[in-house]
Amino acid sequence: MIEAIVPRIDPAGFGYGVVAFCLVEIDQKVGHDDVATALADAVPEIVDMHTVTGASDMQLRLVARDATRLQEVLDRVALVPGVARTASSIAMRTHLSGRVLPLVEHVAADEVL
Repeated sequence: MIEAIVPRIDPAGFGYGVVAFCLVEIDQKVGHDDVATALADAVPEIVDMHTVTGASDMQLRLVARDATRLQEVLDRVALVPGVARTASSIAMRTHLSGRVLPLVEHVAADEVL
């Protein structure tokens, strides 16, 4: 199903060359939706946000200009009401991003059979 056709913007083109992932544990008395809304409002450097299973509750993909500014972004994430704890890692290289064409081809081939 095609949801939309949109331009793909590389944040590095705006000077945001650092990509990081942040695992977020939330206060269980606060709902995921409330925390997600507050994070989106407070941190424009969040480019992807998912509620996940496992040891954390949410996973964010963040961008920043450099490591110092990444720390500032992570500090803003931690200050959002409902965020109990965070853990982050920096991406060294992106091998795939937004990859869907092979999946579409796979689905199309399955439907032919």
